[in-house]
This record gives sequence, C-alpha cells and structure tokens, in this order.
Amino acid sequence: SLSEIITRRARAAGIEGDISGHSLRSGFVVDAIDKNIAREKIQKHGRWNNIASLDSYYKKTSVFGDNNPAQQMAAGRNRA
Repeated sequence: SLSEIITRRARAAGIEGDISGHSLRSGFVVDAIDKNIAREKIQKHGRWNNIASLDSYYKKTSVFGDNNPAQQMAAGRNRA
C-alpha cells in the first residue's frame, strides 16, 4: 500500500517518527498554504468538508534546504 511505501522510504532516508500515507495530505496543505493558495481551493482539492480541518494538517517544519529530510527523499538522496 502507499502507506507502506512511504514508511519504508522514510526509514531508508533516516526519518523517524509517525510517517504514513496520510503525511502526503499534510505536506500538501503546508506547501499550498505557504504558496498562498486560497484555503477554499485547498479544501475543495482535498475534499475536506470543513475548512477549519486544514488547520490540523498545517505542521510547518523548522528544517529547510539540504538538511530537510523530505527534500532529500524527493531528490533521491540518503544522508546521515
């Protein structure tokens, strides 16, 4: 399943914690809000019934650039 693939790739990249397929929804919300996409469009795309639901998905990371594990995974890099 998608969740298993994401969990396996996260572990291979050295990312620990609660990572699952659901993390993709959270990442989408963070990126869309950070790019100033209208919350209504985000809500419609993600099929959330309540726009306030987006708030629980917005979990901004404090790690940016080459030190961001998600960016390393996207680039196919595994660094310690």
